[in-house]
Amino acid sequence: MIENQVKDYYDQISKQYDEHRFSRAYYRKVAEVENEFVLSKVHENDSVLEIGPGTGRFTAQAVHKASQVAAIDISQGMLDQLHLKVPAQNLSTQCLSIYELTTLPGYGNFDTVICMRVLPHLENPLLALELMSGAVKPKGNLVCDFWNLNSYVGLVRRIFKRPSFVYTKYYDYPAMLSLIDRSGLKVNDVLAWGYPRFGVYSLDKLGNNFFKSLGYSLVFHVSRK
Repeated sequence: MIENQVKDYYDQISKQYDEHRFSRAYYRKVAEVENEFVLSKVHENDSVLEIGPGTGRFTAQAVHKASQVAAIDISQGMLDQLHLKVPAQNLSTQCLSIYELTTLPGYGNFDTVICMRVLPHLENPLLALELMSGAVKPKGNLVCDFWNLNSYVGLVRRIFKRPSFVYTKYYDYPAMLSLIDRSGLKVNDVLAWGYPRFGVYSLDKLGNNFFKSLGYSLVFHVSRK
């Protein structure tokens, strides 16, 4: 089962995740840009649901803005690392699949949902988006991301047949928009990154301003229609 494969993978790498994920200056810079974008969608005293918090990259800042943060992850190993990094009293965690969201206390009453680095690892992202939509209040908002089949990185992966270490599904930009629309959500804003780079320099700023549909990672700020 794909979900078990993803769970086992992240359990295995949980203690080395941060070292691997942020070992390069470019990815540390991307993390800063993503953090600014994602956390700007969290308002003071929001009730926040974070799906797939990992080791707490967003959680560490969200707990200072939100009244409460409920974090779920299928990897207990990642949640263990999260607790070590973010020992906040307004943070609650549960080892839970995104497909079991309706069993979570407070489901339907969250102001904001953050779901980063999760949808590409799912067999059924449409169902996941529908469940996420149901998790927020009528005027609530969500932040989630997809990885682009037609990006520079996606093209390189296809040409050189680079495999993923864990199940990963890429989508083209129209497919991303279609999934969001079919789940009853509408797009408010998009952050794109992952354009060609040369050493420490990248075309991310240019691409994000003019060629969003070609970015490797598309981070969507969406809300219920």
